[in-house]
Amino acid sequence: MKNEMGTDIQKIGFYFAMEGEGRDFVDRLGLHHVEPFESRFPGKVFRGKPSLNSGQNIEIAVAFGGHDPRQGCDRIGTEAAVLASYVLCSNFKPDLFINAGTCGGFVKRGGSVGDLYIGTKEFLFHGRPIPIPEFTEFGIGRIPALKAPKLQERCELKPGIVSSSNGFTTDEEERAFFIREQVDVKDMEASALARLLNDLDTPFLAIKAVTDLVDAPQAEEEAFVANYRSVCEKLTDKLLFIVNCLNGAGNLG
Repeated sequence: MKNEMGTDIQKIGFYFAMEGEGRDFVDRLGLHHVEPFESRFPGKVFRGKPSLNSGQNIEIAVAFGGHDPRQGCDRIGTEAAVLASYVLCSNFKPDLFINAGTCGGFVKRGGSVGDLYIGTKEFLFHGRPIPIPEFTEFGIGRIPALKAPKLQERCELKPGIVSSSNGFTTDEEERAFFIREQVDVKDMEASALARLLNDLDTPFLAIKAVTDLVDAPQAEEEAFVANYRSVCEKLTDKLLFIVNCLNGAGNLG
């Protein structure tokens, strides 16, 4: 993945793990539900060319992991994210791909509920220790993040290192990892998507909104439930602003 974008942005792909995180974004842009590019998985796809304040004729496609037919919940985690995003990219071929959604933050790293972050420096995986020399660093990830300082400044996004895993709650070993690696954002898909989009040579951004704090007294799951709706509203407003900030020349900085 290149550090700077040198191509025009005519198509933007989005992935949200949970439909509740991105459905308002879809509705406010006036995107239309289309048949999934791959009918054998339960993901949803919305697509359209919204009227943007910038006047740019940008096409947007949004994918959701879908609902699990057996458990009835959103298919969260890395597997559904990579599958849905790969299928979307293979068919839609975006010039820029954005993973947006909620996340956990850290009081000791200056985080607060409602903060909006952009993934910077590198993407990591926690909870994947592989004590075999040639696989240890692969387990951690360290996928380089796209540099977008102008977008970060203009859209007032906090910079931060993102770490992902398929688990929601945090154990002591993971907490030590977060401190050692100076992690700012904990989520369940961004790093896996960073690796995928790196392989596809497609510029990738992660925009994350904090619902809960890993190192706060309140349990992560309780804070998530309490703050989810209001934080998703802030995320939607920020994403609409970001889309209108992007220009056709791909000038992210």
